[in-house]
Amino acid sequence: MKFNYGKIFLLGFGFFGVSVIWTVYNAFVPLFLANRFGLSPILIGFFMTLDNIAALFIQPPVGAWSDRLRTPIGRRMPFILIGAPIGALVFGLIPLAAVLPLFVACTSTLLLSMAFWRTPVVALMPDITPSQFRSQANGIINLMGGVGTIIASLVGSTLYEINVNFPFWMGSGLTIAAALLVFLFIKEPKEYGESEKQPNMFESLRELMNDLKTLENFFWPFFAPIYRGFTKLTRTYGGCKWLF
Repeated sequence: MKFNYGKIFLLGFGFFGVSVIWTVYNAFVPLFLANRFGLSPILIGFFMTLDNIAALFIQPPVGAWSDRLRTPIGRRMPFILIGAPIGALVFGLIPLAAVLPLFVACTSTLLLSMAFWRTPVVALMPDITPSQFRSQANGIINLMGGVGTIIASLVGSTLYEINVNFPFWMGSGLTIAAALLVFLFIKEPKEYGESEKQPNMFESLRELMNDLKTLENFFWPFFAPIYRGFTKLTRTYGGCKWLF
């Protein structure tokens, strides 16, 4: 297995698509909730944490499932080919939802589908990258995610002024294109290493308690959704004045 910058950049388009969708989602969904449906800031803040809650419960088991899966097109690609098109489709329908139940149905399907394919697309990097180059590869993938965020922020805001539907349709199109690039140009390895022996519960707990850094990383996902939802809310409404 050789390190190939071109393949890593192409793989980065997967994370690029994820970043585009979440940037548009975080920027404009609160506006729909406030202006179209008249939700209170507290409800909007809760609504904006649901993506992190979904990721907390869906991404770990999906990642483990993709580790065990074996198909003719690989173990990660099926998740990408299912999750990305569904997510792109419902993302494009979000601004068209005129009633709150339909809006919630579209956003809920988006959260589930994005959580379904995000972990497998990120896990492709170590699958195709020698261990000594994985830090460089991770940097490239995060660079592509940053590019997606910049494009979604700058272009999305301009499109929103023209038509509120356009940023969402842009995100859908870019996500489909990104998933196709990954599928067409990234080939998963045909052979996989043997899975490591899984420690039992008591061994895992002992290691967890002996490593404070691991303990911190364990509890952070439970508090991260609250923190991220709060920061999204304060950015949207310009501070914490709504609390008082």
